[in-house]
Amino acid sequence: ILTADRLSGREKAINKKIKLKFRPLELDDLKLIYNWFKVPEINQWYAQGKDWSMADIEAKYKPRLIGNEVVPSFIIKLDSKCIGFIQYYLLSKGSMPEGLSFEDALKKKVDINTSVGIDLFIGDEPLIGHGLGKSIIRDFIKTVIPKNYVTIFIDPTQSNVRAVKAYKKVGFKEYPHQGNDNICL
Repeated sequence: ILTADRLSGREKAINKKIKLKFRPLELDDLKLIYNWFKVPEINQWYAQGKDWSMADIEAKYKPRLIGNEVVPSFIIKLDSKCIGFIQYYLLSKGSMPEGLSFEDALKKKVDINTSVGIDLFIGDEPLIGHGLGKSIIRDFIKTVIPKNYVTIFIDPTQSNVRAVKAYKKVGFKEYPHQGNDNICL
């Protein structure tokens, strides 16, 4: 669990060198997501090994674009280049991090009203694995997630060592999970 406290001065200085922006997802971006889901690392971890068709992408993301789902979704831009995707979602009985059930969250006294989950990936293959994810997460929490959400969950697969390590560097702590391969940070 990471509480959304302010960044230190050093982190602010580092983030100023990287010009990140988060633009709301648009219909034209679905082709980008389709292409990113073909990147081996994205397909393995984010797309869960599935061979996604354009119709699958539209079925998953179009409802949020036309107002049928409330999952604020964004394209990550570095300078003017689209490099990835990030979203946050409100915790509810039907929308929980994969490593935590709604019932367990209530038992563990998670305040559902002040907690959100986030999901993200860097889709621009040359940028994967170079530490950019930490800046993306810090900036997204600081600039996009409303301040009344103070607990942020993320749920990588335990075997996604690179992601788990990066999330822990940002300040996420492992949260007791349900014993499956998904962990909750």
